[in-house]
Amino acid sequence: MHSESEAIGITVTLLDGTIDGRYEYRLDSWNIDVYKIPHKLLKESDNYKVLHTPGVYLLFGEETTEGAPFVYVGEAEDIYVRLNQKHTFEKGANKEVWDDAIILVALSAGDLDKAKIKYLEGRFYEIASEAKRFVVKNGNTPKISQLSKQNINAMENLIKKAKLILPTTGYDVFTAKSDSVKPPKVQPQPKPKKKQGKIVDLPPLPSKELGPCEYAKTGLENLLNSGYTFSEAQMKRYGSIEGSKDFTHRNNPMFWVLKNGEKRADLDKTITDRYWAKVFQSGEYRFLMFSQWYKDNISGSHKSDFDNWYNTLTEK
Repeated sequence: MHSESEAIGITVTLLDGTIDGRYEYRLDSWNIDVYKIPHKLLKESDNYKVLHTPGVYLLFGEETTEGAPFVYVGEAEDIYVRLNQKHTFEKGANKEVWDDAIILVALSAGDLDKAKIKYLEGRFYEIASEAKRFVVKNGNTPKISQLSKQNINAMENLIKKAKLILPTTGYDVFTAKSDSVKPPKVQPQPKPKKKQGKIVDLPPLPSKELGPCEYAKTGLENLLNSGYTFSEAQMKRYGSIEGSKDFTHRNNPMFWVLKNGEKRADLDKTITDRYWAKVFQSGEYRFLMFSQWYKDNISGSHKSDFDNWYNTLTEK
């Protein structure tokens, strides 16, 4: 007997053999390949023939002024050539720099023609804008091209699969923010006597095929996307000197909590070098997460460290 939710296989390949290099993501029985190319490795990717084909791409980065994560949605008949050209947001006094490109290309020539990639560009822009997880940097609204009913169904099926695979890249751009509507303020109530902690359900842990960094970042993103919010006590612990003492014993992660209006760019380089670029948000808290716990070739930096901590979160 099969369960209602069938297992889906996603193959993740580290093309450079390192967690900070290029990635390939392949979904079982899908005619689309997904690539993650860091900006710093773009020039070295010219020899990937598949990048010289038609496709859709999403550029991710962090705003230099507000520190908010952004996305740009584009299409091209030669992805590599287009990525080496300046986009509107990369020009002018307030220019931004993208960090990673997520690229979707067809395995077989002709599967994605100009009309189809224009349709996907328009729909990706539409979905990302509605999700409101990232600032969408497109200067103009892409037009959704006219397709036959058969091709529309095929492209919408592609979009469904893209929604499955995008979170594994670390960029869950198409999932609407569960906390986009703030709850109404309530009058504070007297604190009750301490009882046993509330048991909460957590989303499943990420695929074990991910490297330690992607595994931890994806796990934390999935947790926050599920609506989980860290309590004040938790934030004080993970972002304090006391918390850092526990970190040395691999019991806790370390957070760098940003002050009101503070951006990652405002921090000293000695801090930013040790924390991931992504700014996470839990309720009113904005914070960075210490990266060196999860990097390869560092003593104790195993995914089991994250698992052990994660499992303590079931009781709040």
